[in-house]
Amino acid sequence: MAKFWTGFSGFATTTSNQTAMKIIGAASKSLECVEVAGYGAGATAPADVEHNFNAGFLSNAGAGTAGVSPTPEPLYQGSAVSGLTAGTKYSAEPTTYNTNVFTLFSFNQRGGMRWGVTRGEGYQTQGALTGLSFGVRVISSVAGAVDGNCFWWE
Repeated sequence: MAKFWTGFSGFATTTSNQTAMKIIGAASKSLECVEVAGYGAGATAPADVEHNFNAGFLSNAGAGTAGVSPTPEPLYQGSAVSGLTAGTKYSAEPTTYNTNVFTLFSFNQRGGMRWGVTRGEGYQTQGALTGLSFGVRVISSVAGAVDGNCFWWE
């Protein structure tokens, strides 16, 4: 297994849930998400915009439209390329989030928050769960901007 990273910057938030990032599952691959982090992006006014990150699993049915599709970056450069893909800054929302949101944290525009666990304690999917992905959504008290990232093993 190798560890991978993807992130986003300057994601424009609104007062409704917006998908900032999705690690897109593949039928023959497993993944374990071990870290999600979010931070206020730059000097967006007002300074005290409250951001709420919520993350969890979703199906690839009703996948949404990513604004950017970054290539997952291996943390060990000798690793094979990721078997998964990623999308960030969604312009059309995925429609199939699971009811249970596993990670939920808030921070203001001048701060940030990180959820992280050791390997074996993260959110895991198995290859038999066809097309199950991991997504991160953001909702804000008023429009703002955030940066964020996700680390996973596959």
